[in-house]
Amino acid sequence: MFRRDVAVFCVVLLSCTQAFAADQTQVGAGNLRAQQIGNASPLVQSAVELLEQNARQIQDPELRAVTLDSFLNSNTCIRHRAHVTDVVKTEIINTLVAQGLVNPADAASITGGLKAGIFPPVNGDGSACPTMPLTFKATPGSNFGGHHSYPGGLAVHESFNDQSSTNFADTYRGEYGSLGEHNLPVTRGARRVGDVRIDQDAILAAPIWHDWAKMMVFQWNADGTEFTELNFGGTGTNDNYGTLGDSRTGGHHIMSVAETMARGPFTAARYHAGMRTFCPQPRQRVQGRQLATGRRDHGADRSGCKGLPGCGWKRTPALAAIGRARARRQPGRCWSDEPPGRISDPQICRMPISSIRSRP
Repeated sequence: MFRRDVAVFCVVLLSCTQAFAADQTQVGAGNLRAQQIGNASPLVQSAVELLEQNARQIQDPELRAVTLDSFLNSNTCIRHRAHVTDVVKTEIINTLVAQGLVNPADAASITGGLKAGIFPPVNGDGSACPTMPLTFKATPGSNFGGHHSYPGGLAVHESFNDQSSTNFADTYRGEYGSLGEHNLPVTRGARRVGDVRIDQDAILAAPIWHDWAKMMVFQWNADGTEFTELNFGGTGTNDNYGTLGDSRTGGHHIMSVAETMARGPFTAARYHAGMRTFCPQPRQRVQGRQLATGRRDHGADRSGCKGLPGCGWKRTPALAAIGRARARRQPGRCWSDEPPGRISDPQICRMPISSIRSRP
């Protein structure tokens, strides 16, 4: 039944061509139907239950509470959009354009232009507590034709990512965090505990927050199509410090970062701790801060992350990137024998573990 409903919901794309783009200045007209489909799906329901089960294992009470609220509470306040009026939106957009953090041409196909792309329509827009236009169970995992592009696909996508993160961390502990005879490193397979300590709270929370803003950017139109997502974070032409480069990313990434910042330094720090690197795309971090605060005075410096965790390190040790790891002092031990530069700093595997520190 679920597969048939999804097919009916989306088949219009195969049978006709849209004469004009849907109006993205208004909440998606197909959101309610998508919610009905997602609510009826055992697959989607089981994915939400798994995510809730994992999120309840988060030890820090503040992080646990805000993470559960982020996807279980359909009336959660979108903090980075509170009191963001049209005047504030225009000021932020003008600054982003001036700083080369968005290309107006990229919004040419979006009815509503840059404003609709950077600030998708939400319930109670401009109020003290705007809320999501789409429920978690109704949200697709990506744009139409991409991965999990059906109502509730986001829940399935995130449950997979959350389990993958947990399994990867356990395997890393067992493979690189186990000591044997004479305190020499050995491999033991997946283990929840090991000589390398990884922040399990970050492992559980980061995959949930990573795609949180898809509940805004991938709304449903009445004909079963989805909103067009605006990619920004650069111009797409000269993003390598003025030379040829493209630092644009899906807008949902920047909005998710903005929301964690708006919810407080603690949540933001834990979210960034769960990223693959602390500052992989520095211009996007600066832009996320602008959206989170509504301020227009955050320019990108050469390091690109200005005051954020990990500044000055273009890459951080793999364990630090996924959880602010600490390792016991064992002279001569190495974090990993993986090729330098792929998961670690260039010299990381030539250094004794006693000399390695993750950034605070």
